[in-house]
Amino acid sequence: MSPIDNSKEFSTTIFESPKSRRAALKSIASGMTIAALSGCIKIRKPKQKIVTYTNEPENLIPGEPNYYATSHEITNNVESLIVTSHEGRPTKIDGNPNYPLNKGKSSAHIQAELQQLYDPDRLKENTIDNKKVSSSKIKSLLNKLNRQEDTIIVLPKTTSILNQGLLSQLNNSKTHIYYIDPVNIDNETNSVKQVTGSYGYLDFDYSESKFILNFENDFLSTNFNSIKSLRDYTEFQKDIQFISFASNLKVTDSKANSIFKTSLPEQEKVIAYIAQKIISKFGNYQDKSELNKLVFEPPVTSKDKLDKIVNQLIKHRSRSIVRIGESHSVNIHKVIFMLNKLLGNINNTIKINSTAQYKSRFLSAVGFEESISDIQSKLLNEKIRRIISLDIDLTRFIPNIETLIKNTDIIYLTNYKNEFTKLANTVISKTHFLEDWGLLLSKEGHVLIQQPLINKLYNDNFSINEVLLSITNKKTTTYQFLKQTLIKIKRNLYELKRNGFVKGKTRRLNINQIKLSPTKENTSQLNLTIQPSYQMIDGRYSNNAWLNETPDPTTKLTWGNAFIISHEFSEKHNVKTGNIIQIKTDKSTISGPVLILPGQDNSTITLHYGFGKIVDGRFSGFGINADKFIPNKAYSVLDIVKTNETITLADTQMNHGMDEESLAASGIENRIDKILQIKTEDEIKHPKKKKYHIHSLFKELEYKGEYQWGMSIDLNSCLGCNACVVSCQAENNIPVVGRDQIIIGREMSWIRIDRYYIENENNEATINFMPVACVHCENAPCEQVCPVNATVHDDEGLNVMTYNRCIGTRYCANNCPYKVRRFNFFDWHQKNPQSVKKDRIHIFDYFREPAKSTQMQFNPEVTIRMRGVMEKCTYCLQRISKAKIKSKNNNDPNVIDQLETACQQSCPTNAIVFGDISNENSKISKKRKSKRRYDLLQTDLNTKPRTIYLAKVKKPIWNSKERSNGYH
Repeated sequence: MSPIDNSKEFSTTIFESPKSRRAALKSIASGMTIAALSGCIKIRKPKQKIVTYTNEPENLIPGEPNYYATSHEITNNVESLIVTSHEGRPTKIDGNPNYPLNKGKSSAHIQAELQQLYDPDRLKENTIDNKKVSSSKIKSLLNKLNRQEDTIIVLPKTTSILNQGLLSQLNNSKTHIYYIDPVNIDNETNSVKQVTGSYGYLDFDYSESKFILNFENDFLSTNFNSIKSLRDYTEFQKDIQFISFASNLKVTDSKANSIFKTSLPEQEKVIAYIAQKIISKFGNYQDKSELNKLVFEPPVTSKDKLDKIVNQLIKHRSRSIVRIGESHSVNIHKVIFMLNKLLGNINNTIKINSTAQYKSRFLSAVGFEESISDIQSKLLNEKIRRIISLDIDLTRFIPNIETLIKNTDIIYLTNYKNEFTKLANTVISKTHFLEDWGLLLSKEGHVLIQQPLINKLYNDNFSINEVLLSITNKKTTTYQFLKQTLIKIKRNLYELKRNGFVKGKTRRLNINQIKLSPTKENTSQLNLTIQPSYQMIDGRYSNNAWLNETPDPTTKLTWGNAFIISHEFSEKHNVKTGNIIQIKTDKSTISGPVLILPGQDNSTITLHYGFGKIVDGRFSGFGINADKFIPNKAYSVLDIVKTNETITLADTQMNHGMDEESLAASGIENRIDKILQIKTEDEIKHPKKKKYHIHSLFKELEYKGEYQWGMSIDLNSCLGCNACVVSCQAENNIPVVGRDQIIIGREMSWIRIDRYYIENENNEATINFMPVACVHCENAPCEQVCPVNATVHDDEGLNVMTYNRCIGTRYCANNCPYKVRRFNFFDWHQKNPQSVKKDRIHIFDYFREPAKSTQMQFNPEVTIRMRGVMEKCTYCLQRISKAKIKSKNNNDPNVIDQLETACQQSCPTNAIVFGDISNENSKISKKRKSKRRYDLLQTDLNTKPRTIYLAKVKKPIWNSKERSNGYH
């Protein structure tokens, strides 16, 4: 990576280059003159009138939020949500505490949906032949469509009962429906169908599991796995041994006890080897004959270790789990089913459940690759007269599509302008899910309501339901159609509104005879693997500034992606982080920068999918565009060319590291072990007691408030998923700063998640995550140096900020050993590319302001900070104040026990606990008594942090002695 020029940190926003003292004084004098004249010429701020309600809405109390239940579908999961609404404005999205699958928890993507709603770059109008038209014209056009013309309808996979009901009325010999999802689990779905005869999904019981063997399956990420699955694993991980085979380190690998860095072809050899061993012990003649269809060379992985793995599987028969990722073929998935069946895991630790009714309708259609191929074939043969695209940009998946659709009428429903809008005859602007009614069905059988939280921000927008209702000539609204559908399926609308969902159930499936197809070994020496992005998923969030600026958990990159390579690969090809390379594969040629990371297989290059989608938006277009490729697939690399270009990646890992203090460089290695503590069970039960006494240079304060606040962070549960980071951003109105400012270390996020690598003597690189925010030191170094008392302590132990006092000396940030304070170098809201000019300004006023829709997303309970102010985590002081008032008014101390910070509320694994440490029965008090507890750098600094950490537990399998390599 190119070195960062720290001198840029002190660049000014007013002058392009430093001015002389004389020039500066002249500027000040001229400014005073203009200010004086402004009083003469009556430049004033515009008057604003406050108008009261004539008829005040029911249940609306100014300043008091309302909470409504709704639901949303992301990838393979349907989540019930509770949305906070301030006077008709949704301002926060969280999980529904009563929903059994998330229990009130959420993900970074759920949190970021708020910005999707208020994005000023959303398409606001409808057009026909590039001319703006009203919604009535669009409805008229859809009503008059000739149903006898050859038509294809493309849309994302949907579990909407309303959508499925309407689509079933359109499905005929003239209309073909395709579900287009580049990021999918088609291989798993098809393998379940082939081995059981029905469509179903896998449900894992970790409470009964003792051993997990995993091949390239990122089952602890939130992309395709339910929040319940993440929570269950972390709850029962204490009794589980976990071995992972991975071509690159993923979020899931942070929980593995041993990691084999292996390519996908090598993993298939390992699977075949283990299958042979298990079948020879538990299988029959037919199982052996099926396995013989696989033609693989023996694996190069240590046979000794593989035999130990086989012994573990046999030892924990019916209590083990063998998992496999989507990158492997349907055939290999079926081998894994065979393994789990012979090991007795099916319907013990692995339950195969039938997919709920309605939801299986789209599963009966062909998968993503087959759908794209079929559409392309029909277009080539000119068998299509009309394409109705419901939020699918086909230019991403079909090369040169513009030459295939010259005589095709295209109707396109979309959120944003893109390449496909240029080709469409009719472009319809799409609503957000918080603007319309809906009815969803989870794969588990639960029926969930989707109710609007706000009137359409742009009145002419359409939902998918409204488009389909118009095409089918139904003269009803979505709400009326929803009520009609509920009567048919015998569900109560008021119960759905009150609870958000109605529980359902599915039936259990069993494995029949497993038939394999002959398989040839992949002989490629070097593969490019395409994996879904943790931030963008399939590109749907490519214009979301919050997610663009949220660091990838494993790479720590923001505002883009890179080719991930190993150290050995970089030396062989003489490339360094930031070098631009060109990769030629058997599919296409692609260029971009490289990023060197530990734990990467030497024969695998990894690229994250979902970046580079070209949208007419201010936050899109970053990173390497991988639309020519298919996610969760490997491509043979034919050639690599190093160019002469380099780029500085927006990597946050080195911006605020606690081990990066230049004044203490000699102690970095020792300090890392104190910062990130990873211990064995034996070390926790029998700690080495060290005698030390820390002398304070001044009289320490006593905190005598009614409540004493504290937090704990369990490193054994943290997955680095960023749910807490985005939740904090939404709750506390934290601005984004953009790629250039990230590069020079100016990100504003109040929580950072440090990523550490540790390598042992067996050459196994492990990945570890550690969230760090303000730890609210009782002996706070920041308070001692603030010249204006802007940062002080209250009597409840909170390190609080008085923004109006802050004069921006930044002494506090320099004196903070945890590097958690953030300074507003600029007025980020003015500099935001989506900001707009003010209609009328005063001479001393700001010239720009956030777009009107952006202003609607702000939490009114938190101050909007401007330039020159230091800010940091407040333990969600606004929530604390509200809970104290409510507890006092209702004389109910339980309100304090139920208090949650934004990060705690969203954390899917309950890694964060907050509360009153003076209450011995509180959850936080119990956490503080844990044997795993350690206070970050307390023995060195005597800061007495109120945020404590619980050490990560390691369970060595191969008895190796570990050493720390720091973090990269």
